[in-house]
Formats: sequence, structure tokens, C-alpha cells
Amino acid sequence: MLARYVQGVHRLPFEVAVRLADPHGVSLQWLAFGEGPMRLGDGDHAPALPTASDEALLGNLIEGLESYLLAEDLRLHPRHKARVVVLFRRLLDRRRAKMLADGLDVPPELSTAGHPIDIAADPDLADIVRLVQ
Repeated sequence: MLARYVQGVHRLPFEVAVRLADPHGVSLQWLAFGEGPMRLGDGDHAPALPTASDEALLGNLIEGLESYLLAEDLRLHPRHKARVVVLFRRLLDRRRAKMLADGLDVPPELSTAGHPIDIAADPDLADIVRLVQ
């Protein structure tokens, strides 16, 4: 059965991934994407305190998620919403890092309050919502 997930025949449900990863201290980012340290706490430094732009980005993610859920007539438990926002943030952080590495400008509205993220316009973000529900 595990081979079907590895081969991409079936998608690993988010709840199953959490049940597999959590007891063993495995990072969900590593399990889902093969990126970052495999074990939680294997990073080189402690996480930085959130900045005003971090708070704006999180606010934009939450506003965008709420709008998307309403438009799609979907409901998520608050814990699942939190997981979606964390996964969104990780994905957007990776995209931001790639843009910077490629010498591209990061759209300033991402970290400016009052600019909800358009989940419906981004298939990766919409897939995350569907996987978590």
C-alpha cells in the first residue's frame, strides 16, 4: 500500500501523514515534499520572531482561505485551517526564496495587509485545501 503513495497512484491523506510523522518526530515538509530536515528540530537555528510583514502575510493567507472556503461552500475544522495556513506559508516561503535566488522581485502585496491571497487562482494552494479536508 505504501508503494502506491510513493508511485503517485494514490494520495496520502493529510491525517495519515500526520499520524505517521508526529510520533517519530518527522517533519511534514520532508514527508510531503522531500525538502528540509527529515527530523523536527534538526535545523541550524531557532525560528525568528514574526515580523509585521509575516503577520500581514498570515492575515492575507487567512483572509484568502476564508474567502475560498465560502466561495467553494467548504468547511474546515479550525485545526485543519491552521494546518492549511502553515502549509500555505511553507509553499509561499519556498516560492519567495526561489524568486529571490532567480533575481526576481517578490510581489510586495504578499506582505502588505489587506491583500488576501487568491486561493482559487493558484492550483497548488487549492490542492492543499482539498487534501486537508
